[in-house]
Amino acid sequence: MDSATSAAEDAMSSDEGDAVADSDNGTESQGNTAPDVSAAPAKPATPAEIVASIATLPKRELNDSKLEQLIGLGPALEQLTELDLAGAPVGPKGLHAIGHLTALTKLSLRGLKVQPQAMAPLANLTKLESLDLSDSSFGDAAAPFLQPLTSLRELSLVGTPITDETFRGLTEMNQLDTLNVSRTQVYGSGLQVLKSCPIRVLKANETQFGQQGFKYVKRLQNLEVLEVHNAWVSNEALQGVKSCKGLKELAIGGNPNLVNDGIKCLRSLKKLEKLSLSGNKAISDKGLRFAIDLKNLKELDVNETGCSPLAAKQLKEKLPETNILWRGQTL
Repeated sequence: MDSATSAAEDAMSSDEGDAVADSDNGTESQGNTAPDVSAAPAKPATPAEIVASIATLPKRELNDSKLEQLIGLGPALEQLTELDLAGAPVGPKGLHAIGHLTALTKLSLRGLKVQPQAMAPLANLTKLESLDLSDSSFGDAAAPFLQPLTSLRELSLVGTPITDETFRGLTEMNQLDTLNVSRTQVYGSGLQVLKSCPIRVLKANETQFGQQGFKYVKRLQNLEVLEVHNAWVSNEALQGVKSCKGLKELAIGGNPNLVNDGIKCLRSLKKLEKLSLSGNKAISDKGLRFAIDLKNLKELDVNETGCSPLAAKQLKEKLPETNILWRGQTL
């Protein structure tokens, strides 16, 4: 083989080796450029996706900025009917955004701390059926913003600085079933303006409801559940409960001024199914005799009263279908 032929073969071998190396490196030896396989930009979220994401975010992220993203999303907002913002860092701008969520039927703003005027957007939520403002700064000055909420069935104002003046903002709520004003400055006189409200459940624990509430509780003709634990209930005030013939549950524990003679009036509540006298230490065996007349009673709580072991046993014998809660036991 001559030298020219050998040189040509060496060059060919070198070219083939280069081609293999180029192939191993994922490139082509002929200078052709590989196609660009970089990821396409993410598609922006649709209005429906933005609305759906709100329900999955942690409370700490549900701030004003997030809520403002909902403004202007149009028909997609119709799918947002429940919103739990309890403890979320919501301010005035967030409340403004919430005012656009007119399909809401259930809303919790528990712990909300804003000025009363910032709550004005609540008036737009006319489909609301349940509203929780517990432990918020909601007060009498914000009560007028609730007047348009005539579909409301449940309202919790627990631990807010309201007084009886707030009841004036509830007068048009002709579907209101459950009202909780526990741990407030309510005395009960505000009930006189709620005659048209079909309130079935009223909770006013840890208030001064006993001062005036029993004078007006008879106006609540649909009342079935009344809780006034530790609410300044006196023997004289309690006599007003006799007008509540439809009452099924009554909690009057934690009112140390109640004595045997004062609770005799409960004998007239023939529909009563659940009665709590817990913590009323002045009530003794003698005072509990009235309970024998309550044939529909399913539960009687006499924990931390003066009820003796013998009296507890006798009550159980007379009321065999009734659970007697006594000294931490259920008889």
